[in-house]
Amino acid sequence: MAVLALALLLCVVAATAQATQPAHPAVTLEQVALTTSDGVRLDGIVYLPAGKPGPLGLMLVHGFGSNFYEAYFPYLGQAAARQGLTVLALNMRDHDRDPKTSDFTDNERDIAAGLAYLRSLGIGKIVLLGQSMGTNRVL
Repeated sequence: MAVLALALLLCVVAATAQATQPAHPAVTLEQVALTTSDGVRLDGIVYLPAGKPGPLGLMLVHGFGSNFYEAYFPYLGQAAARQGLTVLALNMRDHDRDPKTSDFTDNERDIAAGLAYLRSLGIGKIVLLGQSMGTNRVL
């Protein structure tokens, strides 16, 4: 229940983020390239809060045919990072493609690579937030 409440809060924050963003947000963006356990390269972006990051991280998981840089993920990533969370938005292996060729086993490897990366940054607790089919991936 607490995770659901956090997810809803983050959605509300993202919806209002554009109106409340300062001219120069105190968020650092870093591009990353991760490799899954089966050797697939995944590109993504990390939103790092100013100062020392807190112990909580957020991984954004997009839906089929989507990617980490469209829709509301950039707003949500920046808004959450301003609140002290380290946020990873990562392209799954089937991003922007049609027809879909990956399955949920592949998605497990993609998400595991993202989780391992966040843990390597010292993030102790990680919330997974899926969009559209990304919700099923997270489950």
